[in-house]
Formats: sequence, structure tokens, C-alpha cells
Amino acid sequence: MLYGFTTYSQTVTGDGQAIAYAAGLALEDPEFIQFHPTGLVPSGILMTEACRGEGGYLRNRDGMRFMEKYAAKFMELAPAISCPGLK
Repeated sequence: MLYGFTTYSQTVTGDGQAIAYAAGLALEDPEFIQFHPTGLVPSGILMTEACRGEGGYLRNRDGMRFMEKYAAKFMELAPAISCPGLK
């Protein structure tokens, strides 16, 4: 599993993509994996998107806010969060 927490069901683990890749098939846009940025690790508690709307920050594992790098104008309120290479 790529992330320690996901909002997908336990049956959606990326195994299908791994099998296709191992069989030699090309994958298109594998960096665009959807995930919910307000899931708490390791408890698995899912926080509502409203947390960010009310002023909550997204922080990386080092405790640093990171959205300025990806959406400086909107920060945590950015409509689409795609952060390839996120620590």
C-alpha cells in the first residue's frame, strides 16, 4: 500500500495496477492516486473537509505546512490537491 491511511475500502489497495504492471502493461498517470488529506494516521479517523475550511492546516510528517509549495494562493483550500513526492 502506498499510503498508511486511505479513504478507499480495504479492497482497493492498488493490487490490480501492480499486477498489470508486473505483466508488462503500461500504466497511465500513476502519480494521480486519489487520497483524502485529512485522514489521521495511525488511527484511521477521517476528519471532514470542513476542518480545512475552518482554518485547519495540512502538515507533513516533520510538522511543516507544505501547501504553499503546491497552491500558494489557496493553501489548504485548494480545490485539487496533487502533491507528487510529498514526504
